[in-house]
Amino acid sequence: MMSIRQLAKNQRIKLAKELEKINHDILKAYHDCGFEGYIRPDHGRHLWGEKPGNVRPGIFIERKVAQWAVPFPSAPRHRAKPERVRNKMGLFPSANDFRKAGPGVEKDAPRKTGIGRFFELVGRDMSGMFLANLLTCIGFLPVICLVYVGFLMNNLTVMVVSAIAGGILAGPALAGMYDTVLRALRDEAGYWWTTYRRAFKRNFKAAILPGIVYCTVITIQIFLVYFCFNMLYHGTNVGLPMWVATVLNLVLFHMLFAYMWPQVVLLDQPFHQTLKNCLNCMIAFLPHALASAIVTILFWGVVILCMPLGIFLMLIFGFWFQTEVCCQIVYGDVNRVFHIEESLQKLHDAELDAALREEYGEDEPDGTEH
Repeated sequence: MMSIRQLAKNQRIKLAKELEKINHDILKAYHDCGFEGYIRPDHGRHLWGEKPGNVRPGIFIERKVAQWAVPFPSAPRHRAKPERVRNKMGLFPSANDFRKAGPGVEKDAPRKTGIGRFFELVGRDMSGMFLANLLTCIGFLPVICLVYVGFLMNNLTVMVVSAIAGGILAGPALAGMYDTVLRALRDEAGYWWTTYRRAFKRNFKAAILPGIVYCTVITIQIFLVYFCFNMLYHGTNVGLPMWVATVLNLVLFHMLFAYMWPQVVLLDQPFHQTLKNCLNCMIAFLPHALASAIVTILFWGVVILCMPLGIFLMLIFGFWFQTEVCCQIVYGDVNRVFHIEESLQKLHDAELDAALREEYGEDEPDGTEH
């Protein structure tokens, strides 16, 4: 048999695409005939210590399932003889503990929603989101310290200048946090440190201006809320218009931020276009924007009121909890408007095609060379 390396470049690319199509057709046949078992490669016997003499070409179908069918719709179904499976698992499980097939996932099962989706992501990606939250807290440490100095001085100008300076680092740090959560919502695989670092670098320039705006607005909001409650504590009511303006300031800006950061992470566009899109999304998806803003205000309100205990709350729950809940609320809207997952799928397909070209040759699939 001729070696693959001896083929021409265009023939290698064509062969790779044909093999990919064959694998797709095989898996589709299994899906169409209702196969309910599980498969493993034929060399799996070597991995599990089975005799090499039993190795056969093709796909080995595990027999320890209740029902299986070969990938031909007309073939008869066979029922395997039931076996005794040890169900009791000890402190240190062995390979026998995993012989019984689990319930699995139904075909074309939709993603969970609501509280079920939240606990699914927490159970699966909690470690990555928690560690990304720690890095985000480190990114916000300068702006928190600088703004607190201005707060002790009771000087709003110092607080605003501090927020502008600290937002340069806080913006990219928060963009990395949003990227980590959004990848979890898309069920995209990846090691958290690799994806966070890549998102921090890729979005650094684009996240500086949003970070400055975000930190400045939050600083002014904290000052306004403190001013209102401090005046009330000393027996002076600032009046209904001031209270209404403060509450509207909190709600409207956090409705805006709910759609701003996902766009900063996912879309390559000018900041003024991002703000315009945020206003349109706020109006089009008002209940979701309002729910996200209420979650953010309540959560950070509890953190601030519990100071200094709030420092531990920020380290443990901090940005990941609020970001995950808010992104879960608005991600469907963002994906529906901007076709995020469809665009990413096309990008991944293009990257795969480029990798195949690099592996099997630099020429075009039709055989024309550069």
